[in-house]
Amino acid sequence: MRCNCNRRLNAKYGIREREREREKEGKATARENKKGRALDAGGIVNGENLRRLDMALLDFSRFWSWRLEMGFFGTILGFFGFCFGTSIGLVIGYYFFIYFQPTDVKDPEVCPFVEQDSTTLQRLLPEIPLWVKNPDYDRIDWLNKFIASMWPYLDKAICKTVENITKPIIAEQIPNYKIESVEFEALTLGTLPPTFHGMKVYTTDEKELIMELSLKWAGNPNVIVAAKAFGLKATVQAMDLQVFAAPRITLKPLVPSFPCFAKILVSLMEKPHVDFGLKLMGADVMSIPGLYIFVQDPEVCPFVEQDSTTLQRLLPEIPLWVKNPDYDRIDWLNKFIASMWPYLDKAICKTVENITKPIIAEQIPNYKIESVEFEALTLGTLPPTFHGMKVYTTDEKELIMELSLKWAGNPNVIVAAKAFGLKATVQAMDLQVFAAPRITLKPLVPSFPCFAKILVSLMEKPHVDFGLKLMGADVMSIPGLYIFVQEFIKDQVANMYLWPKTLEVQVMDPSRAFKRPVGILQVKVLRAKKLKKKDLIGASDPYVKLKLTGDSRLSSKKTTVKHKNLNPEWNEEFSLVVKDPESQVLELRVYDWEQVGKHDKMGMNMITLKDLTPDEPKVMTLDLLKNMDPNDVQNERSRGQLEVEVTYKPFTEDDIPKEFEESNTVEKAPEGTPDGGGLLVVIVHEAQDVEGKHHTNPYARLIFKGEERRTKPIKKNRDPRWEEEFQFMLDEPPINDKLHVEVMSSSSKLGLLHTKEILGYIDINLADVISNKRINEKYHLIDSKNGIIQIEMQWRTSS
Repeated sequence: MRCNCNRRLNAKYGIREREREREKEGKATARENKKGRALDAGGIVNGENLRRLDMALLDFSRFWSWRLEMGFFGTILGFFGFCFGTSIGLVIGYYFFIYFQPTDVKDPEVCPFVEQDSTTLQRLLPEIPLWVKNPDYDRIDWLNKFIASMWPYLDKAICKTVENITKPIIAEQIPNYKIESVEFEALTLGTLPPTFHGMKVYTTDEKELIMELSLKWAGNPNVIVAAKAFGLKATVQAMDLQVFAAPRITLKPLVPSFPCFAKILVSLMEKPHVDFGLKLMGADVMSIPGLYIFVQDPEVCPFVEQDSTTLQRLLPEIPLWVKNPDYDRIDWLNKFIASMWPYLDKAICKTVENITKPIIAEQIPNYKIESVEFEALTLGTLPPTFHGMKVYTTDEKELIMELSLKWAGNPNVIVAAKAFGLKATVQAMDLQVFAAPRITLKPLVPSFPCFAKILVSLMEKPHVDFGLKLMGADVMSIPGLYIFVQEFIKDQVANMYLWPKTLEVQVMDPSRAFKRPVGILQVKVLRAKKLKKKDLIGASDPYVKLKLTGDSRLSSKKTTVKHKNLNPEWNEEFSLVVKDPESQVLELRVYDWEQVGKHDKMGMNMITLKDLTPDEPKVMTLDLLKNMDPNDVQNERSRGQLEVEVTYKPFTEDDIPKEFEESNTVEKAPEGTPDGGGLLVVIVHEAQDVEGKHHTNPYARLIFKGEERRTKPIKKNRDPRWEEEFQFMLDEPPINDKLHVEVMSSSSKLGLLHTKEILGYIDINLADVISNKRINEKYHLIDSKNGIIQIEMQWRTSS
């Protein structure tokens, strides 16, 4: 480009130079013409000037014609040259790519980790699988399966325990901050259980057992805490929790009685990584710039950016256990048992003695034997070992564990029998047992320890071998006796415990496990005295709300409202079903009824059922308190008294009402029911604490397979009771279907705005109804603050 410009300039300046020369020649010619004008007046010189001008113009036109022709031909040739060169280059490159391959490819070098350099380790670490063996930490997938199966029940039990622990703490602290109340609106740990990526078990010289675990939990809990102060309400929601921790659990001191330890000490071996989402009044607080780093500032660095020292420190922490598709390795359990064995030995032997003594005392009179006693009873120093565990669940709300047990022990059991003045001793020793026990935990219930019974059975005939001495002589050396005893023991054990026969160990009271009623609590609310008014104008409108703790499905009872009365008399009787008199408590709360807004709490108190004498009426005058915290100074303020009469009447087996039986027997479907189908009966009992923004005239709306049914509306009632039944005739069981239930409110006034309002809804899976035949439960309504609806469902068939 620069060259073309220079050429143009040179041509331009060359033309100007020739013009100057012609000018000079013209001037010289003019001077000559002046001199010779007299001689040649005809203008000979002017003709020469014209000839020179014509020659200059001809040179100029020839020069520019040549420039234009050369530029055009250069452009055409350059374009064709580019296209030709590109095509030739592509053809040659493709030829070399196809027909020339490298011949110096070598086999990969396989080298153990200990011989790798730091660069190679950084490259290989992300590729290490998670099933590599580690000598310190054991793989505990069976425990993860156990927790995953028990998680729905553990979730409820843990949340219930957290509420019981936090309530008195909150009640104690909120007066210091002038807060009216702090309550859990929602408390659940979600559906994703924590997982343990390894366990290390060891002992010390201080009679303690230490377990170190690697815990990772990426959960979806939903914890909503509502705080009220100065008439305002704020909600804080925690969600999307992520926890990486290394807890240490220490059992100390170890003692020779169940559970073989006195205390549990829990600590963390390093700072945990905790990450969670936090919403305040529905807004994401963690999105505030800088707050997330302040709350949680984890140092996250990929493996490839670690130095060699850090890599050497991290390598032992990687869980390196071998995966098995069915059975999991449980070395940690073997270490646990080995460490606890001296104490387990004494505890088991003591239990065996306590069990066998009454049995022996009952049986020996039949054989004219004076006495049978243990002279020595010890299981020896060698504990049993478990070579694998398989954990799975069934559809019957049970958890099953199958183990592979091997025990080559050195027990010493000496039994002495006396009869007719003689004494004979029998000694069992050198025991060897190979067995495959199955342990079933059923039924699973939402209260600790989350199961009611333990069933033990054997999946196959066990191998049992032992030495037997009678009066010091080896009995097993008698020809033929060894084989006879072996087969006899196998057959006897198999007849007793071979699947499906089981050994049943009761863990919980069945009435508590199955939530069966054990009695009726009759409460008569007599009167209240000297209540403090809550309304600014006029007296209060009190009523009493009664509820038994311990079972969320038990509905609460209410008295009538006594309008404008601070000394009301009710004399109203109520009957409450008691399921656990040892732990249940009767809650009595007095409220001031309000036509609009929340009802004001006037006071409360509780009656512990275990303090009541059965079948004996008791009149009690209770001081109304702010809360049940004995250290709260607000309880010193007088709030009035409540007088009630209570009587606890326990059931006998014959007294249990049929409607409380746990059997799921239901009526048969009517004639004409399709074969293979049945009748789905839905009974809408009641709802509680449903409230609309504009009106509260609730009715229930059911939608199932396109059919819509609805109850009658109840005007101006937050706790409606419908007791209406709906039936759906089906050709097949609705195993995969859902029942959609909505609580609606319709305006009783004519108008165009807010004619209908949804107070809450719930979708109910019907698979449980088909399997259990009958379900009667309370459900928390979605999109409702505290709304609950009680629905009973039955599946009736003709068979």
